[in-house]
Amino acid sequence: MILLLANLVLVLLVAWHYRPAPRSDSERGGVASAKLLASTRPSPTLRVVKTNILESNPFHWSQIEADDYKAYIERLRGIGCPEQTIRDLIIADIDKIFAERLHAINPAAREIKYWQPEDKGLETSDAFRERQRQQREVDFSKRQIIKDLLGVDLVSERNKVQGTEDQFGRRLGFLPDDKRSQTRMVLEHYNDEELAIRQKTWEEGEPLTDEDKARLKELQKQRDEAIAKTLSPQELAQYELTMSPLAYQVRDSLFGMKPTEQEYVTIYGLQKDYQQKWPDPPDPNDPPKRAQWEQDTAELKSQLKEKLGETRYAEYQRAQDADYRELIVAAARYQISPTVAAEVYEYKSVVEEQRARVAGNRSLTPDQQQAALAAMASETETTVKAALGEKAFNAYLRSGRGEWIQGPPR
Repeated sequence: MILLLANLVLVLLVAWHYRPAPRSDSERGGVASAKLLASTRPSPTLRVVKTNILESNPFHWSQIEADDYKAYIERLRGIGCPEQTIRDLIIADIDKIFAERLHAINPAAREIKYWQPEDKGLETSDAFRERQRQQREVDFSKRQIIKDLLGVDLVSERNKVQGTEDQFGRRLGFLPDDKRSQTRMVLEHYNDEELAIRQKTWEEGEPLTDEDKARLKELQKQRDEAIAKTLSPQELAQYELTMSPLAYQVRDSLFGMKPTEQEYVTIYGLQKDYQQKWPDPPDPNDPPKRAQWEQDTAELKSQLKEKLGETRYAEYQRAQDADYRELIVAAARYQISPTVAAEVYEYKSVVEEQRARVAGNRSLTPDQQQAALAAMASETETTVKAALGEKAFNAYLRSGRGEWIQGPPR
């Protein structure tokens, strides 16, 4: 009996300890409202998922921030940060550091009052060139830091992220990333040096001095030597096929021709041999050398014709005519078949031949010749406009070509 009484007392004590707390008036109202809502709509089916969250080592940015960028990058990599995100963070930070220097150099970046006019036009040519030189120095310094920290070229990285054209990157795709970056920086450095020399000529209309020409040749030599030190022999050979001045010249001569790789390599090889022998045309006052040059030029054309074949050689010659180039451009702009442009170009040869016959016909009086040529010009304009369409025809004339349609001034 004593044991039963003791257990009963214990149960009462436990029940008293876990009794519900009395509700306040607001809580009783809330319970009543909840019951009312529950009575007016179906009860939802609930799934209770229990999750155990253990925060043993909470993350804070202060754990990875560091003045030493290399340590900063390693810590970011250590927490699994994506490489592209790391590049974006570092590049943005470096941009902020260099922004103050660039603002100090470029007056156009400074704030002006609303009543103040733009005075960029008052800058002297020397001041403009000096500002460009300082901006290039800052840019190359920034790019070198990014390359040392991340192993990427800043210009290439920005072009990739922004989806803009990467002129050097497109042509240097055969190189691994590190050599592509080194080669790009070498090219841009010497291109900027060359531009600084030629800019004075373009701005002021003054011819290059002998000193300027000598400096340009020295820069070209230094550039070629720097590239040769960067690349292997195989890479250098491919670079010359891709980026040498002759490579640009050969590609330009194939405009609209759509050459195969083998055709390009063939033309490049023949032109290279010819250019090494004749880097410049000889002096007209040296008849023996001039005769040899003419003979070698004729031999080059013969070799090109033999290697390419009659049809492709004719297309190769056509591709170098400025009239054909502008016809192709006008046709492409207004979605006209390039075949039509080629037909108009062939028509040009017929017109010029007929016009020469009329001009050389001594049986016609001057008035008769003028009338015949005027009729030919009118017919030619009508025919070409009908073939190209009025918009493409006018675009072709605006290019400065198309003199053959009306004929030479009389």
